[in-house]
Amino acid sequence: MVRLSLPQPGELVVDPMVGGGTLLTERYLHAPRVTLLGGDRFAEKLALAQQNFRALAVPVALAQWDASRLPLGMRR
Repeated sequence: MVRLSLPQPGELVVDPMVGGGTLLTERYLHAPRVTLLGGDRFAEKLALAQQNFRALAVPVALAQWDASRLPLGMRR
């Protein structure tokens, strides 16, 4: 999935349903010059993801949210 997204250095990568953090971890390992943001509705999932990110030294910001109502200020 990471290769299919044609990753570029400096990108902001958002995973709205981070779960255990696999997608963001894979993205970081592919090219570490990236800003990672992950969120999930469930605190247990966020705790698991945080544990995995720490173990692998993946820098990521996490938030608890509902993926159907992301609190991201988008401008057009």
